[in-house]
Amino acid sequence: MSASTYGSKSTPITLQMMRFVFKNVGGVAPGPIGNLAYEVFCTPMKRSKSDFSGANLPEPELFSIPFRSGKLQAYAWGSGPIVLGVHGWESSAARYSAFVKPLTDAGYRVVLVDGHAHGASSGWKTDAIRYGDGTK
Repeated sequence: MSASTYGSKSTPITLQMMRFVFKNVGGVAPGPIGNLAYEVFCTPMKRSKSDFSGANLPEPELFSIPFRSGKLQAYAWGSGPIVLGVHGWESSAARYSAFVKPLTDAGYRVVLVDGHAHGASSGWKTDAIRYGDGTK
């Protein structure tokens, strides 16, 4: 297996170029390459906003949760004890739409949140620490 393959899929040329730059230029200019790496790896790809239309659910209650640099978009259904759903990297709250009806039917209030710089929440760049605490 060559260095540019993983399983049966070829490594995209952009990833090959990033590897080359980080490996070969990083030793000479670690500061700028470190900043570039932060920009690349801490900027989630923008996918579509959370869309629950195909999930056959009632319209969610929309609200935002403020934090230091903007808002987190939240969606809620039902009443009762709260079940909170927060998606992973480069996803959105709609990822968990299949859980809404069973949980609300069981008497729970389901609250789904778009993470910082994801879905309909504010921000365009984040990292693991900021994703959790809402800064920057």
